[in-house]
Amino acid sequence: MSLPFRLAAIFLLALPLSPAPAAADPGDPAGWSTVIDRRGRAFLIHTETAAGPRLFRLSCLTDVDLVGVMAKLPGLAVAAVARLDLASGGARHSFTGEVADEASDGGIAFRADVDADAKGRRVIEKSLVSVLDGPGPLIATVGAASLSLPVAGLAEPAKRFRAVCFGRRG
Repeated sequence: MSLPFRLAAIFLLALPLSPAPAAADPGDPAGWSTVIDRRGRAFLIHTETAAGPRLFRLSCLTDVDLVGVMAKLPGLAVAAVARLDLASGGARHSFTGEVADEASDGGIAFRADVDADAKGRRVIEKSLVSVLDGPGPLIATVGAASLSLPVAGLAEPAKRFRAVCFGRRG
């Protein structure tokens, strides 16, 4: 096998490891939805309008042991290290990541990826599920920037996301 062919094969194999883009997807409904694929990947997504930009995305890639989050908050500034706090009622969960401007992925957004095998996902589950099940609204905050997401319509998509990511049906 030639070197160019090997490099092309490696590149093509690496493509499926990338999380779904934050940019709008023509199939996204308004509000909360879940996308699940046969590889054991679940994406919990919020958009304001049908086929509109994804403002928030939780991703759980069980096939590569990765949990990720993307949030587009008004007023975000690029930062190499940032913390996203998610809150609903008294429940809280935080992710450490970065705020970056990626035009190909929909612009400035907070992004974090956490290596999380089954045991790591159970640790994340303890506080994240309480936020998803909270009375709302779901508040995402990075520094002074924040975004309030409604919880109306979240219950069923969150249940489907949890079933894939944390292995529970209820």
